[in-house]
Amino acid sequence: MAAGNNLALPSSSSATTAILLLLVLLVPAQASITDVAALSLLQKGLRDPNGELTSWVWDPDLPNPCSWSYVTCDHLDHRVTGMEITWNLIEGSIPMEYGQMENLVSFDLSGNWLSGSIPPQLGRLQRLAN
Repeated sequence: MAAGNNLALPSSSSATTAILLLLVLLVPAQASITDVAALSLLQKGLRDPNGELTSWVWDPDLPNPCSWSYVTCDHLDHRVTGMEITWNLIEGSIPMEYGQMENLVSFDLSGNWLSGSIPPQLGRLQRLAN
């Protein structure tokens, strides 16, 4: 390096830290896309006579469903942790993609008119308690 040139290249540990930080910032956003897809499939497969799920619209400026009605999230990583849509006359079935919502703890659709079987994929959700 020539004298007087103050160009400093990042050390390998600084570069690694920057890459890890970038991954931490990007992975939760991508992970919430899985949750959005599962919620969207549920909404499309349901008959919602009262329009209870009209807030379930994906917005690229707000790429997580934490502001949607009946949905609760872990606000640290924007993953869906709960969904309670009770007594709303909703009809339909639960899509198998709900098995991909890894952070789901609570899932309550009681008082609605659901049909079909419970997808076996829901059995893989280790955090699901009720």
